[in-house]
Amino acid sequence: MRGLAAATVLVIVIAVGALAPALWQPRFEGQALASTAVSPTASPMPPSWKGKDRGSGFVVCAKNDSWSRPTVAEENAHLAADPRYANVRADDSYSPAWSPFRMGATLYDGSTSRDEVIAFTGLWSDARAGATTSACVSSEPQVWLLGYAPVTYWAEDRLISELRVVPAPGYQIVVMTGTIRPRLVVADNMKVTRPPQRCPRRRNRSDSSSRKNVSRARRHTQKGRCRARRAGSSRART
Repeated sequence: MRGLAAATVLVIVIAVGALAPALWQPRFEGQALASTAVSPTASPMPPSWKGKDRGSGFVVCAKNDSWSRPTVAEENAHLAADPRYANVRADDSYSPAWSPFRMGATLYDGSTSRDEVIAFTGLWSDARAGATTSACVSSEPQVWLLGYAPVTYWAEDRLISELRVVPAPGYQIVVMTGTIRPRLVVADNMKVTRPPQRCPRRRNRSDSSSRKNVSRARRHTQKGRCRARRAGSSRART
């Protein structure tokens, strides 16, 4: 698994869950369906966006480059005016609106109300946000990016997938059409590297108990790296 090294502006880890595909298939407009079988009273299955991503693993289905997040005072006033959220405040760290109002990415899978996500993130300040997000109904999960735009999607690891983003004006609704992993990392300006191995402390030659399970080739390789690292640090000091 690739290591994640810090140097980030935005790193958000979204817990999708081990049984991810089961989350979004039976949901539509925030209402759970009792069965996927067609019936006169059942809502239609949301459309799939797979095949529209040209191999990128995601589709930007809508965006508004002119949107900007409202101030905290404006957000609180909007929430207070809605009876559903009258007791919710964006400046209260215990409030359900605290994180959505500050995060640059929000997962939407139909398990929560679309209106609630719009209210808590500040997207309500776009008069067309409701119509824009409704046009992006999908059977796949979505990532709503606020102040960012998607660049690449990586899902080679069995536990973690990564959506790389860059700062951008407005907001974008991104449908995730690639393979879904239990954890989705949304990251900006992140250097992804393999964590360096720690150089072992020098031991007495007579102490060989810690070397029994280490192959000779691996030991020599690690020693070479550590010698090079020590040599580099000594040159830097001089």
